This record gives sequence, structure tokens and C-alpha cells, in this order.
Amino acid sequence: MRTLVRLAGIAAFTALVGCGGREEAKQAPAPSPAPTTAPAAAAAPPAAAKPGVEPLAIFLDANTIEGKAPLTVTFDLDLDGGTPPYKWKWDFGDGQKATDADPKLSHVYDKPGTYMVEVTIDDAGGDSDFDILEIEVK
Repeated sequence: MRTLVRLAGIAAFTALVGCGGREEAKQAPAPSPAPTTAPAAAAAPPAAAKPGVEPLAIFLDANTIEGKAPLTVTFDLDLDGGTPPYKWKWDFGDGQKATDADPKLSHVYDKPGTYMVEVTIDDAGGDSDFDILEIEVK
């Protein structure tokens, strides 16, 4: 008699052999575990801050994040640390971009949709930071 049993993804084979009135149980060796992949490499740690200089950090907010078209949004960006001068890159998510160094920049959204606004600031010391804000226009 042969029986194939599958337990928790591992197959075991048991054979009962009748021989002279006695039965022997034989079991096939268990298969080796499935190979595993190595864990993904950890991200590189952030660059160390320069002595005496706080790391660049920005936070993006807005006077409104939703409303009916045309929607005028005035962004409010807080910037701390880093080494001036700063290089600004705005992406309003609607195809429009700007490099205005203005923490209170306004933008008009003419069409309904969901827009991801991203601002990136690079400093003279090689540090960079960005923030993203979602705008919903109905």
C-alpha cells in the first residue's frame, strides 16, 4: 500500500510492505527547504552633516489642498539648515514647473484632477531635501 501525504507543503512518502505477515514502514527523506533569496541591501545612510551646519530640512504646506477649478493654491514652505545659496525646483503636477526661490509661491489649477506637487531644494554644500503635497481639484 502506498500513501502520499502532503503536510504544510512538504511531501512525505510512506510505504507499507507486507512481508511474511509483518509490515515495515519506510519513509522517503524530506525534501530540502526551498532556497531563499538574500535580503535587499540596506539603503546607504544619509551623508553626515558638515560640522557646524544643520542638515537641510524642508516642509511643504498650502493654504488649501482641495477645491473647485480654477483653484489658486498658495504654498508655504519652511526651510531649515543647509548652506545658502539654495536652488529651488517646483513641479506642480500639472505639467508646470518653476525655479522661483519663493517660499510663498502661488499656482492656479485650471482643470479637475489630483495633482502631486513636489518641491526640491539643493544647497551649496551638496545637501538636498524634498517634500510632496497632494492637491485635489474638482
